[in-house]
Amino acid sequence: MTNLSDLLPAGASAKKATVTASGAVSNGDTVILNANGTVSVVAAISESKGSAATFESAHVRYFDSVHEPVADKIVISYADAGNGHYLTVVVGDVSGSSITFGTPVVCYSYATSHTSIAFNSGNNTIGIAFQANTWGRHAVGSVSGTAFTLGGTGDFYGATAGECSLAYNVAADRWVVMLEAIANSNYPYYYSGTGSLTSISWSGANLIKSSAGYWPNVVYDPNSERMVFIWRDSGNSNYGTAVVGEINGSKTGYDLGTAVVFESGQTNYPDACFDSDNNFIVIGYQDASASNTMQVVAGSVSGSASSSTIAFGPPATVNGQASDQMSITYDTINQKAVVGIRNNTSGRPVVYNATISSTKSISVDTGFEISTDSTDSTVYSAITVAHDPDQAKIAVLHTNSSTSGQGTVYQPPSSNALPAPKFAGIAEAAISDTAT
Repeated sequence: MTNLSDLLPAGASAKKATVTASGAVSNGDTVILNANGTVSVVAAISESKGSAATFESAHVRYFDSVHEPVADKIVISYADAGNGHYLTVVVGDVSGSSITFGTPVVCYSYATSHTSIAFNSGNNTIGIAFQANTWGRHAVGSVSGTAFTLGGTGDFYGATAGECSLAYNVAADRWVVMLEAIANSNYPYYYSGTGSLTSISWSGANLIKSSAGYWPNVVYDPNSERMVFIWRDSGNSNYGTAVVGEINGSKTGYDLGTAVVFESGQTNYPDACFDSDNNFIVIGYQDASASNTMQVVAGSVSGSASSSTIAFGPPATVNGQASDQMSITYDTINQKAVVGIRNNTSGRPVVYNATISSTKSISVDTGFEISTDSTDSTVYSAITVAHDPDQAKIAVLHTNSSTSGQGTVYQPPSSNALPAPKFAGIAEAAISDTAT
C-alpha cells in the first residue's frame, strides 16, 4: 500500500483504516502515507533556499515565467541584452532544492521588451506576448524535457505598443492578450485568439476604456470562467482598476462589466494570480501614493456578461517594503500567495508569503531574502516567481545585478510541502512506533 487509492478506496474517504505507524503518533495528529505503506506525523518544513543556477550569462531584461504542468518544467521568457535584446526562452527543471536549465532558444531576432508568458492547456503550448520593433507580437512553442521548440511568431498589434500581458481562457480555449496601445492614445485594448502548435490567430482589437491605461495585466478565473483585466487608469486619478469579462458567443471578444477600483492611489506594476482555495483573484502592486510600498489585495468574481463584477477586500502592505519590481504566484500546497519583490533599499530579491482568509483579509510574513546580490533596477528586470506544484517549491528567477539571469529554488515554510497529495487522515488514538 503506497497510494491513497489503496488506503482509501472509492467512496471510503470519510471512513477509518488500520495502519502501521512510523514514529510515535498522538491522538489527533495529522498523518501522511509513506512510500512503504506506513504513516507518519506531518512534520513542519523550515523555510530555505537552494543555490543559484545561471540560465543566462548576460544581462537579462523584461522577463516572465510560467510552470508547464505536462512536462513539469519552469519556462522563462526574456530579452537577452547580451544578444541584441532578442526574445529568448529557456526551460528549467526543479528537483529538490536545485534547478537546472536547458539551452536558451532565440525566438525573435529583434530588440524585445515587455515579455509575458502563459500556458495553453488545450494544446499544451507555451505562448509569449512581447513588444519588438514597437509592435505587439507573439511567439508560440512547446516544451520537451528542458528543450523549447519554437512553433512560430506573429503580430497582434501592428502599431506602436507598450506593455502587454498574456493569459489563456481554459473554458473557451482562447488566448487573451491585453496591451497598452500607445498608437491609440495609450488606451487599454485586448484581443482574443485561437492557437495552434505554430501560430495564434487574433480577432480584431477590443477597447476596454477610452482613457490612457498603463501596466496592463490579465488573469483567468477558472471558477467563474471569466477574465479579469487590470490596469492603472489615468482617466480616474491613476487608480488601480479591474474589470471582469465573459466571453461572447463568437469568442472574438468579452462582455465587460463595470470597472472596479481596487486601489484609490497611483498604482503601478500590477501582477495577479488565482487563489484556488478561496476562488479569489489576488493582485500585487506598487502603491505610489504610499511611498511606493507593495500591496496585495484579493477579490471575488460574480455576475455574468455586462453584470460581471469583482468585489475586493482591504489591501495589505507587503511588510511596508518599497519596491519598483514585483511578481506573484499562488502556492496550492501551502495555500498562500507568494510575492517576489526587489527591495528598493538593499536591491536584493525577497519573497513573502501572503495568507488569505475567506473574508479576503490578508496577512503577510516578514519575508525571506533569496540572494545577497543586488538585482537589476530596470522595471521587469529584477524578479519573477512561479510555483511548481509537483515539486512543492517556488522557482525564483532573478537577475544578478546587470551581469546574468539566475534561478533559485525556494522552499516556503510548510506543514504539508509534499510533491504529491499523501494526506491520510487524523489519528483517533495514540499509536506507538511500529504499532497499528
